[in-house]
Amino acid sequence: MLNETSPEDERTIEKLKNDVNTVFREALFSQEINPFRCVSIESYPVGPGKQAADLLMRNSIKLKSTVDASAAQLMWTPYAAFYGETNAGKSTLIEALRLCFGEKVTNAGISIGDGRSDYTMKATFYTCNFRGRIFTIIDVPGIEGKESTVEDAIKSALARSQIVFYVTPDARPPQGGENGREGTLEKMARQLKPQAKVWAIWNKKIHSYRGFKKPLLVEGSDEWGSLHEGGNSLDAKMREILGARYQDSLPVSARPAFLALAAHLAPDSDLEKERSKFLEHFSATQLRKVAGIDQVVELIINGIPDEADIREANFNKLAMPIRDCAEDIAKKAKTDFLKPVPELEIAIRKLKLTLSEIAGDAHRNLSRLSQELIQKTIVQVRSKMIEEIESGIDRDRELKRRIEFILENEKDNLRKKIDKSINENIMNTQKSCREAIDLMKIELERENSFSISGFSANFDHTIEINTKSNIDWTGLCTSVAAGALAVFLTGGWILVLGLVGTLMGMWNALATWFDPQHKKEQQKKALNNKLLLLERELSASVPMKMNAISNDIAKVVHSHAHPFEKLCENYYESGQILLGVSRKLTKLSQLAPHVFAA
Repeated sequence: MLNETSPEDERTIEKLKNDVNTVFREALFSQEINPFRCVSIESYPVGPGKQAADLLMRNSIKLKSTVDASAAQLMWTPYAAFYGETNAGKSTLIEALRLCFGEKVTNAGISIGDGRSDYTMKATFYTCNFRGRIFTIIDVPGIEGKESTVEDAIKSALARSQIVFYVTPDARPPQGGENGREGTLEKMARQLKPQAKVWAIWNKKIHSYRGFKKPLLVEGSDEWGSLHEGGNSLDAKMREILGARYQDSLPVSARPAFLALAAHLAPDSDLEKERSKFLEHFSATQLRKVAGIDQVVELIINGIPDEADIREANFNKLAMPIRDCAEDIAKKAKTDFLKPVPELEIAIRKLKLTLSEIAGDAHRNLSRLSQELIQKTIVQVRSKMIEEIESGIDRDRELKRRIEFILENEKDNLRKKIDKSINENIMNTQKSCREAIDLMKIELERENSFSISGFSANFDHTIEINTKSNIDWTGLCTSVAAGALAVFLTGGWILVLGLVGTLMGMWNALATWFDPQHKKEQQKKALNNKLLLLERELSASVPMKMNAISNDIAKVVHSHAHPFEKLCENYYESGQILLGVSRKLTKLSQLAPHVFAA
């Protein structure tokens, strides 16, 4: 039997560790969540990708530490631990078993408790060799003693044991906790490891030969019922907390068994006198048999694992944290990453419909604006020019100067009106987009999406993207130069409205249309004809340019949905990556039994 890890097992353990590390490394360096590549505002320093990367890094570090610690504690020689309440008779039973196994026990009886609490304060190890099987028995400190001083010893002993015997002096089940205090059942559930097989030993206290007038356990007796029958029996309660790890219970009387086997006690000692009284009524062989020690011996010999069993048990110690990690990651993937996706998809579809309505409203407003501006401008120019004509100015230079002044003034007024109207339209559109996003947030809150870990920060960050990226509504600058209107948005905006085109190109030509010799009616007639042509020109050019502006505004409006679509996509991709990690870890934990196959 192996007493230490073989070179082959060392290599296979290292391969398992490396395979686990590779699973995490490949996921962390995937483009979707790679923390060293995700440096754009869309995904760093927050976002589902960063959140997933942090989750994987934390689990990678934790799992590595756990697997390393478990690997360092692997035992290649079988261990059998005797565990239970203080003064349950564990040390006495172990002394009897060592004598059964042919061990030379010096100072026999010295390790037997004297009735005082916490006699066994630290784990004691005894190596035995019986029928060609090498194994180690551990005398574990009592769990009902001063546990602050023995907790580490108990944990260490149980962590290395493949089989555990819970020794109790009472046929009834261990007591549960109450009033916030931890009972024996809770301590067992916490301290026993999943790789161990567990038996319960009822150590029946017998101090006189009269105690053996009946078998240790009589079927149908109260003790039988306490051990085996009903939901409140010792077997039922042990199986309830330990599941398939729990095997069965059996009776033994440890002290008479020890006395039957201890042939070399000190003369005139209390133990020797007690032994002599028993042997007055039983032979040593008979006393050993009625005390039930032989069934414990067979149970140990048949129950201690062989080399293949030990490898399997060692694998379970390594596989368990890998499986647990895989389950935790899968749970996080579903609850924190994939769960928000359906709600987000619905909310985004609603947002896009609302944004389409907002863009349509902006287009209709600009169309109405263009017609109103043209009509108002023509009416204003006609009114002022007719007023000048009616004033009777005959001097060509003066009339021309006045008309040029009117045209220049109205051109500036038109520029200002267009500037103001478009700016107001854009600001109203901006407000509507913000309200649409606010409504989207309210609906997601109603669906409890914001209760998901990290969702609130990721959603608010997406709104911040809309503000600080290429959708910044905070400023608007309009400029009219050389008869062209250009609208630019500040804060990194692309040119959204473009050139309106030549709106005022015909104004300067009007100054040459008038002959100072014409009569007023001729001047008015000429004016009306030219204004009609101007109105037709503006009605053809301004709406066309306004349509171009509307199209660019629509692009800006619809782009509000893009960061949220990216957020939804990132949630889905991150969740799928985490599920992939979970599947790979689960597969490693399932394949690894063959790691230790000889």
